[in-house]
Amino acid sequence: MSKETPVAIFWDIDKLPLPSDSQTYETVHKITDKAHLYGPVSLFRAYSDVPELVNGESARFDLRAAGVSFVGCTQVESKSNAISVDMLIYAMDHPTPPTLVVISDDIQLIYACSILRMRKYHIVVVSLSNASHRMQEGASAFVDW
Repeated sequence: MSKETPVAIFWDIDKLPLPSDSQTYETVHKITDKAHLYGPVSLFRAYSDVPELVNGESARFDLRAAGVSFVGCTQVESKSNAISVDMLIYAMDHPTPPTLVVISDDIQLIYACSILRMRKYHIVVVSLSNASHRMQEGASAFVDW
């Protein structure tokens, strides 16, 4: 991938949360360092429907301070929809196929990933190694969380 190709990161922070043994900055830096292999990161969003994260200032502040936009979702279904819509909007705004990094194991995101991949967008799914094979198949590349 070209180093000039933009990268957007969409993180379902409930499905793959911050590791308890590391700081928010450390985790965000590890994610962006891996994403830089595909190009400069132009968007980094974390999504949650967990009330403690949605309403808690500390975690949200740490994410914002690390350069991550936090999107609080009030219902489980709305989180998958918000991620999918944001991915599609990003793709519409960046017609030269960028890289989209999806950090989740939510199989409801497969459709959006597959549609974008068919349109030559580079889709990198970051998930657990035992994630659904469908998540892996919907991606251009798969990275173990």
